[in-house]
Amino acid sequence: LHKVTAEWIAFDISGKKSEKETTKNRLLTLAKILRDRINEGDFPQEIYNKIKMRIDKYELASPGLTFVVRSSAIKAEDLEGFSFAGQQDSFRYQKSLKKVIRSVKKVIASTFSDEAIIYRMRIQAELVRKAGLRPDAKAIAEYLVKDNLSPLNIKMAVVIQKMVENISASGVVF
Repeated sequence: LHKVTAEWIAFDISGKKSEKETTKNRLLTLAKILRDRINEGDFPQEIYNKIKMRIDKYELASPGLTFVVRSSAIKAEDLEGFSFAGQQDSFRYQKSLKKVIRSVKKVIASTFSDEAIIYRMRIQAELVRKAGLRPDAKAIAEYLVKDNLSPLNIKMAVVIQKMVENISASGVVF
């Protein structure tokens, strides 16, 4: 994934449109494989146990409680000129441990959605251009690693929250 991203950026900088499109398709195919492996793979038992313990505690206090499962980027949530808000999936009204766990996996997998991959590639290409790099995939790959911009270096938390019902307004304040 990292190598193919660097190749795409090199083709983007050099203006080689057909190679860029072919490389983008390869990248999206790899991303789909990653999403499938995450969604179909085993869930770490230690994390499962921690989530189960908390959900059991909440359900004991409030039977029938529903949950929201969403992402919160730990690094690079917002860069100058770019916003990652809304790039990963969120799941509301999750009523059971099984649904919450499935949603956690889907949130993690959504890091590699086509839309999120393409958005990050555009950002990475812009940052590579600003850095003045020439269209050399190896140099670009090294730059992405050095500056923690590799597609496999994404750090994100998955947040599980009690669902808030019957609100008349919502918003975000910075």
